[in-house]
Amino acid sequence: MGPLAERRQQLLQVLRISGGWLRRQDIARALGQEQLSAEDSMALDQLAEKGHVIQEISDNLAPQGEMVRYRVSQPK
Repeated sequence: MGPLAERRQQLLQVLRISGGWLRRQDIARALGQEQLSAEDSMALDQLAEKGHVIQEISDNLAPQGEMVRYRVSQPK
């Protein structure tokens, strides 16, 4: 398993533990970081594309721009 695959697993684990929606900054804090790296954001996007997580983007709640939040998708 490569570094990106391992990181995707870590991101999924954080989202599973939370059991609900998490903003990018909440995910970063759960990983012990101030903010997500570009690689983390790319990994989250890949997880969303593959249907492992649900991504919600809202531009009306964040004064600094869009707010992105994630949660684990429900098994089918």
